[in-house]
Amino acid sequence: MDWLSDRARDRVEGILLAKTGCGGFDGGCLAFARALQRHAGGEVVVLTRRDKDLADHAALLWNGLVADLDGPLPWQAFRERFEWNERVRIGGLRPWQSGDLPDAPCPPDLVSQLAAILRDEAPQLAAADSPGFADRPPEDRAVALRAFAGLADAQRGVPEILATVVGANPGLHRATGIFTWLAEHVGDLTHRMSEPSCEKWNFGHEFVGPKVHRALDILRNPASGAREIAGNLESNHRYARERGRFDGGFSDWMSGFREGVAAYAAAHAELTVWNEAQYHAREAAVALGELRYGDLRTHLERLEGPLLAGPATWTSWAGSFMIGADRELVAWCPASRTVAREPEEDPVPSS
Repeated sequence: MDWLSDRARDRVEGILLAKTGCGGFDGGCLAFARALQRHAGGEVVVLTRRDKDLADHAALLWNGLVADLDGPLPWQAFRERFEWNERVRIGGLRPWQSGDLPDAPCPPDLVSQLAAILRDEAPQLAAADSPGFADRPPEDRAVALRAFAGLADAQRGVPEILATVVGANPGLHRATGIFTWLAEHVGDLTHRMSEPSCEKWNFGHEFVGPKVHRALDILRNPASGAREIAGNLESNHRYARERGRFDGGFSDWMSGFREGVAAYAAAHAELTVWNEAQYHAREAAVALGELRYGDLRTHLERLEGPLLAGPATWTSWAGSFMIGADRELVAWCPASRTVAREPEEDPVPSS
């Protein structure tokens, strides 16, 4: 991502030091976060300490990433970077509240000066005009909700059936265990974010959050993830042979598994999504089916930060949409879509 140049960063830190005697990480974080919000949009958030809900650092939640002077990252990577650089332990992320960081100077004139530097040095970060869902005209919201409901219905068709009905996709279910849990619940994310009642339920915040957090717990645990999936595939093959339900070798078993997950990925790839949040949910399912566990984790982490920041932040992002001149929703497409490639972690056991 094209972030701040060295020149831009030097100008920001120079103003902070001249006006407050602070840098971007020892008191100037709040002023910079607010200036970045004024220029790029997003929401000011704070990192809290692990032992209490005490704010330790301000940042900006922006396009699903958490950003400070060092640049934007998904929440988990941002926390790890901050903990390493500052030698602290961070517990969570939440929206900034009045009274947070009382010793961080943030006079309006300083914020204005910093925002002017960002406009001058980083025009690529400027926010597009994108009002929240509730601020859009009722007729626009109705158009969006119809399109969202179409996505929810489409996900409940072939993609859902391939994940949950064994007879419809026996190859995928050769893994069982955590893989079938991931297939069902990662695939369900787009439905929960867009179902007909999504506006009432903050675009699925309370349903999507637990699924994303559990999936990331699985993927971040060295004892689970690809290693456990591989073990399940091997033991299920052995069990099927012992019971006379399968007479082929393990390579044949794996061929059927790969065919099943490829069908699951292809079905999810056909879903049309309407905003960035829905895109990351869909691409997480595609990455799972293509056995790209690293990409799966990346897409889920893009959802993690806004979920942790709370329903209001999540709703603003997951409820965003764009209407075209024909009064129809414009499908969301990133500048560079994740390109399918060979699996990063082949689920075949090494032994």
